[in-house]
Amino acid sequence: MKMETNFIALVPSFKFERHPTFVLTCDPVSLRWLRDSFLQLLDAEPGISFVIGDGTPIASDDRCRLTVVKSRNRQASEILPSVQSAFIWHIGPTDAATCAAKLLSLLTSNIPGHQYLEVERGNYPTVVVTKHEYPVDTIRAMRDGRAPSG
Repeated sequence: MKMETNFIALVPSFKFERHPTFVLTCDPVSLRWLRDSFLQLLDAEPGISFVIGDGTPIASDDRCRLTVVKSRNRQASEILPSVQSAFIWHIGPTDAATCAAKLLSLLTSNIPGHQYLEVERGNYPTVVVTKHEYPVDTIRAMRDGRAPSG
């Protein structure tokens, strides 16, 4: 059985965040994919998107799917619920470039770590991307309320 190393979950609380928080754990391959996906949005037409949590390369137990969509000019970055366990992150090119830069610093670091990807407004203001900090089972336990939050 292949061990999962890339996972996303919406956890009720994480460290000092006051709102539900998306937490991802990624290996270098999925971090590179995530960074490249944000970079592709820079020159893309509004409405172009990619999906985190559909199983390739990041899983979610079908309980958290985050579709990242390039927003129209000047639309605030915001994550909105879509359908059950699915969310849409509207993001502009400036914020996408910032996310890509933060992911590159995490990718090139030789130590375990994390980056906070901030969202301008809404009920889901934070996406935390970790590398080698939390095993998938720990994130599942955080999501299900069976473990301390971070």
